[in-house]
Amino acid sequence: MSFVSSLNETPYALTFAGQATPWRAALDEIARDPEIAEIVAGVIKASDQVLSPVRRSLATQSVASLPFELPAAPESAAVTREVAGPDEAALSVPGIVAAQLGALIDLTRAGLNIVANQPTAFEGHSQGVLGVEIARAWIAGDEARASSVFALARLIGAAAARITRRARAPHAGDATYMVSVRGVSDALLGRIVESLPSTSHPLSIALRNDTDTHVVSGAPNDLASLVAAIERVAAKDKAAHDAHERGGRPLTPVCEYLPVYVPFHSPMLADALALVDEWAAQCGIDAELAHSLAAAVLTTPVDWPAQIRAAAESGAAWIIDMGPGATTVRMTRALVEGTGVGVVAAGTASDRDKAATPGWAPEPGTDWSHLRPSLVTLPDGKTVVDTAFSRLTGRSPVLLAGMTPTTVDPEIVAAAANAGFWAEMAGGGQVTEEVYNENLAGLRAQLRPGHTAEFNSMFLDRYLWNLQFGQARIVSRSRASGAPIDGVVVSAGIPEQDEALALIEQLRADGFPYV
Repeated sequence: MSFVSSLNETPYALTFAGQATPWRAALDEIARDPEIAEIVAGVIKASDQVLSPVRRSLATQSVASLPFELPAAPESAAVTREVAGPDEAALSVPGIVAAQLGALIDLTRAGLNIVANQPTAFEGHSQGVLGVEIARAWIAGDEARASSVFALARLIGAAAARITRRARAPHAGDATYMVSVRGVSDALLGRIVESLPSTSHPLSIALRNDTDTHVVSGAPNDLASLVAAIERVAAKDKAAHDAHERGGRPLTPVCEYLPVYVPFHSPMLADALALVDEWAAQCGIDAELAHSLAAAVLTTPVDWPAQIRAAAESGAAWIIDMGPGATTVRMTRALVEGTGVGVVAAGTASDRDKAATPGWAPEPGTDWSHLRPSLVTLPDGKTVVDTAFSRLTGRSPVLLAGMTPTTVDPEIVAAAANAGFWAEMAGGGQVTEEVYNENLAGLRAQLRPGHTAEFNSMFLDRYLWNLQFGQARIVSRSRASGAPIDGVVVSAGIPEQDEALALIEQLRADGFPYV
């Protein structure tokens, strides 16, 4: 049985990508499959009829008819006329939808009975909402709705192109209308956007792809200013790290302009939304459908993590990415990591062929749910956090870590251990046997019966390590004499594997069950 056929008995979700994807290559693959191309061409032809009332308006942008050749000759491109700048959106928006519809048809032809076992969820990334809607219509056998959705894709692309060109936004170098920003948190990016003194047009965080991965829309010159501001913030952060004024991971943003010539998900396209509403009314397209889809593409920001969370919570075992290409596959995989949900690319003909090949199976998603902390109520009525750590040690998973000088003295260590926490005495301050014995005596005196602490030792400090666990073995000898220390944390260096295994065996033999 192929993976595609197995989906007939497995819950799955479908996702559809948006702009900045290889839609031309995907459409070429569809165009070179005569059977699929004829079906998609029929939807395009039906959309021509839907759009006949606004044909003259579309003709001013040379998109009254789409320059798509379906079917196409084996070596020919599906798009027969090249365009540049904002006008490209008038082709890319419907072109992406056409490629996605073709991919869906191809998947059903490969063995997926999508009517009998329908997806548990549909999610569209950016303009992928159009792919979602045409897929729903196709599955339902509603050809009229499918042609209306495709007509809307054409109107959305044409309106976005027209309003963007009308805005005459200033350009700057290689900047486009959308920039990807990675390595910057939600909050910080928001502050940087708000800190810009002035912009020619409004900037908006258009897409949230992860907690530190976003796309910002706006005029090219304003986005160039934003990138410069981000670089200044990163330089200031680096200087602070170099001067040891702050710790943690340095800010290392990566900014890349997307090959998109329209500011999708931006207030700049509010007039385009109004224009789509107007055209849709003239064409008799359902007003609510037209406005909701157009707003989702033109002005409403995207929260992809929330959408993928919804898909995972729908009960899907697999998320099938319908492309075009595999642009969104990696980000989606990162978002479902640990949920047990797998992600499979189906946005290219080769990916679909692979999924339809008997014997091929994708790598399943990893499920970390058994590691999830939970709350349990003890016999005495106390509610505590339950984890693998707490079940192993009998202690709270909240740690008092060994840190010189804070946990050198016994008072804080004993207090934490008595409260049921994992509490480490810092070995960095136990510099002689006399100092250690004095602190150990204080620990013995303050620990309640039945409570113990742990010892944190720095492996790379050869003097301290040899004193505590090497040649002198003052900690190991004290344990043999009944010291209330039942665990050793090896820090500041990790032994080689062979040495580590021997060390674990030795420490356990010395009476330390937790290493």
